Amino acid sequence: MLHVPILDDLGYETLFARARGQIPTHTAEWTDFNEHDPGITVLQTFAWLADTLNYYIDATGEAHRCQYLNLLGLRPRQAAARCNIAITGQGEISLGRGARLAAGDTVFELAHSCREPANSVIALFCETGETMVDLTPFAGVDGELATVFTMDRQAPSALYIGFSGACGGRVRFYADARPHPRRNPFDDGFTLSRLRWEYYDGAGWQAAELLEDETCGLLRGGFIGLELGGGTGPLAHPTLPAGHYLRAVLEENAYDALPRLGHIYPNCVPAVQTDTISQALEYTWDGSGELALDCHVRQRDVIRVAVGDGEAYTLWFDEAAGCAPLCEVALGASPWQRVIRFDRERFGAEPRPGQQILVTVTDSAFLEKQQLGITKGYACEQLEVDLEELCELRLALAEERAGRAVWQLWSPCDNLAGAAWDARVFRYDKAGGRVIFGDGLAGLQPPAGRRVLAVTVKASRLGEGNVRAGQVDRLLDEAPGILRVHNPAPASGGRRPQTAEELEREIGEKLAGRTRAVTEQDYRDIVLGTPGLMLDAAAVISSREYCRFYGGTPRPNLVLLAVKPYSEHEPRPPLSEMYSRRIRENLEPYRLLTTDVRILPARYAGIEVAGRMKLTDDSPANRARVEETLREQVESTGTKRFGAGIVYGRVFSRLELLDCVVRVEQLAFSCMGDAAVKSGQGDIDLHPDALAYLSGIHIEYV
Repeated sequence: MLHVPILDDLGYETLFARARGQIPTHTAEWTDFNEHDPGITVLQTFAWLADTLNYYIDATGEAHRCQYLNLLGLRPRQAAARCNIAITGQGEISLGRGARLAAGDTVFELAHSCREPANSVIALFCETGETMVDLTPFAGVDGELATVFTMDRQAPSALYIGFSGACGGRVRFYADARPHPRRNPFDDGFTLSRLRWEYYDGAGWQAAELLEDETCGLLRGGFIGLELGGGTGPLAHPTLPAGHYLRAVLEENAYDALPRLGHIYPNCVPAVQTDTISQALEYTWDGSGELALDCHVRQRDVIRVAVGDGEAYTLWFDEAAGCAPLCEVALGASPWQRVIRFDRERFGAEPRPGQQILVTVTDSAFLEKQQLGITKGYACEQLEVDLEELCELRLALAEERAGRAVWQLWSPCDNLAGAAWDARVFRYDKAGGRVIFGDGLAGLQPPAGRRVLAVTVKASRLGEGNVRAGQVDRLLDEAPGILRVHNPAPASGGRRPQTAEELEREIGEKLAGRTRAVTEQDYRDIVLGTPGLMLDAAAVISSREYCRFYGGTPRPNLVLLAVKPYSEHEPRPPLSEMYSRRIRENLEPYRLLTTDVRILPARYAGIEVAGRMKLTDDSPANRARVEETLREQVESTGTKRFGAGIVYGRVFSRLELLDCVVRVEQLAFSCMGDAAVKSGQGDIDLHPDALAYLSGIHIEYV
């Protein structure tokens, strides 16, 4: 018996009794409460309806909740893990898109083809001024990172990358640069520099065109693509090892922290954690006579070729069925590549330029399971799908016309209810292991007697595919020992479908999401989360408080924000114009129209402490305790409390409470600069946009 959880314990009897008991409070004329009274019958009817609805609500499960969430536009999202694969070997590297790799029993596939000479990085040098620093021994070795370029804005700097072999034409390599741990996440448009890329052609340095830079100026790992006007030539240099060189010249330097660089991989290809059993590829015929498939085809794969005419494809070539071919499938330039050849003289037919060509590549072991069933022709028809870890599915409905199979492609749809009546779509119900077609109103209703074929079938472990660095370590479709592969960084991005509970939490997050900056906390969070920046502290300053120190008339609509950047090189970093501009740009979508926002750089007040005290034991350890206490009480650069005053009595008491201090005989503060003033009581009053630091300690120990 199905167990139904009780979410609402108000049953029929309780509902009816409560409703009948409230009759006298609403009307004095109704005095007959017996069952023969028509009004009592109405109450009984609605009590029964409420009890029935409660039952169905109590019986609601995961599938029902997901459907309700679907009406709100929230659908479970899933994704396969991705990583980058470094390939090493000798001679020519030739792997097609879809070539399979393995991390244990987890299968990855190359997202792009790779056909290029094997190459390797032999040297990495950084030039600053006239100084050349060799980074090769530790850049990427044992996980180490090398800092490149310089924080000196005026000094010229360049990065030299030496390769064992020549580079020419279009060059693409992966740079394992690591973002600073304090840097906020950023998108592709962010950068802190401008790099001019060049290559040495044997006679001099020539300009290279930058095609892509996923690293955003070496701030993170990613691919860098260059177009070389010619080929590289060997470089003879007194410091650099012999090789073929590219260099990045730093033209604009706004780095707030030096880029950190590990290995550079010249033969590197993205990969996705999928295992393709069958795939449908669509091309547009250009009339050239030959169509090269840009995917990795294995010996056991079966190829079908169909030519589109209107909304259907007619099979011209089918290795499995053995029908009379109207085209030829031949070996391409690489062992993994196949080409489709059309020839009217040989086969009596040829596609017209602009016609669609459908090519399916299917594992021969899957052919018996490829047909899911035959349609019956009724609305919302369902067919079982017995495929494990399925992440991508596309169907073809097949029929016979004039002795040849004719296919119509049907695509997956998350929400059939929103589909047009004539859309060839279906919904894949993973929990139920079935596909569901439309009813002619929401999605086309398939006609009866059509064979349903799974033409695209891909499996993925989703979240379980996020393997560690180095775990993708072998090729499955290549002779062992010829090529070696590994993933320099962990695979990431894999996620299982969200549950209804997770989606419901997402509703709460969206409702509670910040859309406008209203409170002080709103402003602080938005400023400190500015993409790409490294920020240490931010404070919202009252216009009245600010004008009390600096003069002027307070404005109620003025929001003043004091900001302190984070820096490893400067204890009191200034706020650059670039930082101010990006903070303002980030704040603008959240700013109220009537609000004026002003970004202020943090000011720093140097505080000197002088005094005289007696210690129980005048030892270095006790002196260090006294100085540490002074730093805790004086400095606000660490506590990030803007405008925090320094109270003489509080510091005096904290020192006397130390068990190593016998007594404090004298204590005095003095401040440097105009960010703080000393009061008549000896306290230090900081301006609201200021932070204090201890600039000097002059204590006489007696």
